[in-house]
Amino acid sequence: MNLYERCDTNKDCVGFPEGCLQQKNCKTVVTVISGNELAFEMMSLDSKYVAIGISEDRRMGRDYVAECVVEGDNVKSYESWNVPSRKENVRIPVSTSSHSQSPFLQHVYIIIIFSVN
Repeated sequence: MNLYERCDTNKDCVGFPEGCLQQKNCKTVVTVISGNELAFEMMSLDSKYVAIGISEDRRMGRDYVAECVVEGDNVKSYESWNVPSRKENVRIPVSTSSHSQSPFLQHVYIIIIFSVN
């Protein structure tokens, strides 16, 4: 799967550093495809953590967060909520899943799908 494919045509893409989407060399990318469901793709090179938060306002607090975390040789996905007025999350334990990866893991990548109904 090419993360950059269909950026600005079928999905919205945000990348870092600035201008990296055109060059297809981003260090971090988040994409979203909307419709009946929202599908998020996240990728971060040489990182142990990538996440996206969904908020009803512009402030961090009481917001849903989907996380992808490198733990040893595994990539684990978590769901959590921001703690208001503190820069930390409380994980939701029932939705935890794990995905085995190579010990030579160099990036974090996750696809998350939310129902809009």
